[in-house]
Amino acid sequence: MNATYKQLVEAYFTGWISQNKQQILDTLSEGIYIEECYGPCYSAKKQITTWLDNWFEQGEVLSWNITEEWFDQKKDSYMCKWQFECLYKEEKGRFDGMSIITFTNDQIKTIEEFQTTAKHEYPY
Repeated sequence: MNATYKQLVEAYFTGWISQNKQQILDTLSEGIYIEECYGPCYSAKKQITTWLDNWFEQGEVLSWNITEEWFDQKKDSYMCKWQFECLYKEEKGRFDGMSIITFTNDQIKTIEEFQTTAKHEYPY
């Protein structure tokens, strides 16, 4: 796996935990595109900056732990499963998810997130 890509992903995730907007923005390409796991999409750093400002005013990421990861060299893509926990508008949330991340010029080009519930049930 490309060490630079892994460092970018780690910096992106830890930037959310530490509420370090500049750290997050430094990982992203100018033409960044992000799809959040519950629907919202953001294009370009200007929109991402507005999103971060609004989110950090109302919320705090308590933890965002990567549990599994893969890298596809042919597609220059990184995929990871993660556990996310936050406090947003005074309400605690927790869920599991996965991200597909692509890169360009040693920066993150796209992030697509997918979500599942944190509590899994085994009916049989």
